[in-house]
Amino acid sequence: SSPLVATLFVAALNVIGVGVLWFIARRYLGATVALIAALVYALNPWAVLYSRKIWAQDFMTPFILLAVLLALYGLIEGKRWARVVALPLMLFAAQIHFAGWALLPVILALFWSWRERLTRPEVGLMAALSVLVMFPYTLGLAQTLHSNPDTLSTVFERTGAGDGLALSGDALRFTAYFATGLGVETWVAPQQQDALLANVPTLPLVWGLLGLLMFIGLLAVWIEYRPLAPLLTLWVIVPLMVFSVTWTQAYPHYFIGVLPAYAVLTAVGAMSLIRVLPQRPIARAVIIAGIAVILFTQQAWWSGMLRYVSTREIAFGAGTSGYTTPVSALLQTADALRGVTRVTVYSDGQD
Repeated sequence: SSPLVATLFVAALNVIGVGVLWFIARRYLGATVALIAALVYALNPWAVLYSRKIWAQDFMTPFILLAVLLALYGLIEGKRWARVVALPLMLFAAQIHFAGWALLPVILALFWSWRERLTRPEVGLMAALSVLVMFPYTLGLAQTLHSNPDTLSTVFERTGAGDGLALSGDALRFTAYFATGLGVETWVAPQQQDALLANVPTLPLVWGLLGLLMFIGLLAVWIEYRPLAPLLTLWVIVPLMVFSVTWTQAYPHYFIGVLPAYAVLTAVGAMSLIRVLPQRPIARAVIIAGIAVILFTQQAWWSGMLRYVSTREIAFGAGTSGYTTPVSALLQTADALRGVTRVTVYSDGQD
């Protein structure tokens, strides 16, 4: 009966997701990489934004992480039950939001690269479980198309795909945003970005270093962590390629499922710099301190942003996220209505 319970459920699920990411990195990449990756993921403003709201895609990533963990556990460590369950779980995660389908080739490529570990009975069981997982989804889609045959054409008209395919820079821009933590103001307060940043300024030059570390990690992973290099590379590249084509308009939340890969590659990049400076403790200390400063300022920015939307009205318009009416006003209204059994709301649409 309370949306707070649902909100806390989504938030708790994503906190567990941070733990799963740490466990994956700790098991296959090392303790230092795991610590840095978990902190980068936990404190990235985009990751926080998309881990605490009642919105379908906000609880997709923990299941993707669990599917990846089971795939690695089954393929690398030879646990049959884990590799049989991994793909059906990934299909379950992809049903939460259609952007998850862009990550399906990632786990399929992982299975292909370790295909010698698979037996025919395992493949058959995995296929059967996948069909079971997909059955309700497929049935629902079929019923929808039967009751409304124009559904697909309406979707294509809305996305603009009927105008022809082209390349867009939106996916690359969102990748840069998510890798660095920058640009949240474009989604929280798109009509008053300057006002928000004047009250809660970001640090583009400092936070941008996370993007540089991720790029270094994308190269270093092929040298230092080769078994996981294809997985992490495809995890980043495939969604970027899929949503760079204008078959649909790209939105930031289409890249929620890629956030863990950005965090891990950032940690790998930091670790590779630390390793090339074994005799320079001051330089290593500067790298670690720099990452700590970035993470601290990102957490401080998020807290400041919450204070801003709690006390100021956010103009409603194209791209506006869930913050419009000041949260403090909503809480006052909720407190005033405690004990009231019947409430009539008069409003003009979403406004």
